[in-house]
Amino acid sequence: APSGAFFAAGDADCSVTVWSTAKREEVGTTTVVGDVRTVALASRPCDLLAVGTTAKKVMLLSLPDLEEIADLRHEGHVNCIAFSPLGGFLAGGGGTDEMHGLMTHKTQHAGACTVLWRVANDRSACKYL
Repeated sequence: APSGAFFAAGDADCSVTVWSTAKREEVGTTTVVGDVRTVALASRPCDLLAVGTTAKKVMLLSLPDLEEIADLRHEGHVNCIAFSPLGGFLAGGGGTDEMHGLMTHKTQHAGACTVLWRVANDRSACKYL
């Protein structure tokens, strides 16, 4: 996380593990639906973990307890995610594009897209923009 309090890693076995940097120990592991493609951490306005998967969604979790805050839908596999500098927004990029790699002349139907969500530690405040 930008605060340096936590770091996280995910794997293709659908699990995510979080460690405390201060204690130098694991604080928890959780399982998500779909293969983990990407993780992102935020420190502001509170500690949050976002996990992008092949299940066409991002799981937003609280830290350090790994409780689910929201299930954010995407149109395809979520290959990258990033929190805004102040932590109030989350962007997710991905899709179901069968043509991998950089191609400058992709059609409109290539299946790749970026989604933006407002996020918070309260489920009711999270929404697709």
